[in-house]
Amino acid sequence: MSKAYKAVIDDKLPLHSAATSYGVPYETLRYMVAEKIVPACSNLANMPIFTPEEELILMTRLIEMDELGYDLSRQEMANIANDYAIVLAQKTKDCMALSLTWFRNMLRRWPDFKAVSQRAFSVARTKSEYKEILILKVFNKLEKTLLKFDLIDKTHLISNVDEKVVAICGKDETVTILGCGNAAGSALPPYFILPGQQMNDKLLEGSPSGTSCSVSNDGWSNSEIFMDFLCNHLKTNVPGEGHLLLLLDGDKSHIPIGTLLWARRHNIILQLIPALTSNFLQPLHVSCYEPFQNDFNNMCHETIRTKRCTLSLNDICSLACKAYGSALSASNLQAGFKHTGMYPFTKDLINDMPPILSRACNSDTAKNESQLENLIDLQLLNGAIEKEGFTDINKVN
Repeated sequence: MSKAYKAVIDDKLPLHSAATSYGVPYETLRYMVAEKIVPACSNLANMPIFTPEEELILMTRLIEMDELGYDLSRQEMANIANDYAIVLAQKTKDCMALSLTWFRNMLRRWPDFKAVSQRAFSVARTKSEYKEILILKVFNKLEKTLLKFDLIDKTHLISNVDEKVVAICGKDETVTILGCGNAAGSALPPYFILPGQQMNDKLLEGSPSGTSCSVSNDGWSNSEIFMDFLCNHLKTNVPGEGHLLLLLDGDKSHIPIGTLLWARRHNIILQLIPALTSNFLQPLHVSCYEPFQNDFNNMCHETIRTKRCTLSLNDICSLACKAYGSALSASNLQAGFKHTGMYPFTKDLINDMPPILSRACNSDTAKNESQLENLIDLQLLNGAIEKEGFTDINKVN
């Protein structure tokens, strides 16, 4: 920071150039130059990173997550702010992340915001008011959105995205399938997230047209992959007319502010459902993923018996595509949207929703909790191998 400040003051280097060259937040540098604060004599933890307008967007997002019941720790909130600063080019990925001290100082400008602890939320969620107040509030907001953008009868523009995870037997890896379908009964082709460093196109041979794929170290989704899903899969497969409402949970890969801003620019409304409600508010979760799991398990069992060895990654992708096609059928999708009250839109179902809520996709524990709800463990399917004397292909190779 001292070098960047000196470059601006002494060498007359433009603020943006100095911030980029020395890898420091532009807004902080601008503030220090404008206020004539010498870096060596200042406490950087007290320096603002965002403009008032940018900070309002950040706090609005954090408050929304808080109101929906997602347990964001202060560190997670600081991480969201850090990612937002990178999106705004106020800092780079190589810069030191925003600290908890910085975040606490920012919160002092928002005295009405309370970062409720996870324990407090857990207690609050056991009360009947959680369903009656929070879910009703979400349905009221959803109704306003549907009316505002003239979507109340646009079934092809009301969609839900959810994921299913398959654990690979004998390896600490998974395959994630992002599924998406709309209230009209149309499903997007599947989007796979495979473990590894490099994409192998042969793994998708025989997949339905439009099937997409990405890779991550462990096969789990992340914010960059979800952006790729939005940009290169959803956007290319959905008509460009009007606004698109996309229902999704608060998984940590879904909530970066950069994702929200991109979606707004492309007329995509990201509607988060409350925490702990996927089992009765996500259409795909309600009507499609149990059939998917049943079909996938049955096909896996049959393939194992036929091949007399464990499943390869090629097998998993092929079988998952077949199960996906039958599970995300028009009738299942339409039933899911109707059962959740999303289409035809109705609040009458709220009173019939279960008082005991399932484990949720908490942003901090999504990988260990909500995603695990959707996980199919091939270790269980391959249990028959040892009993029937089949060969374990993982050991052979």
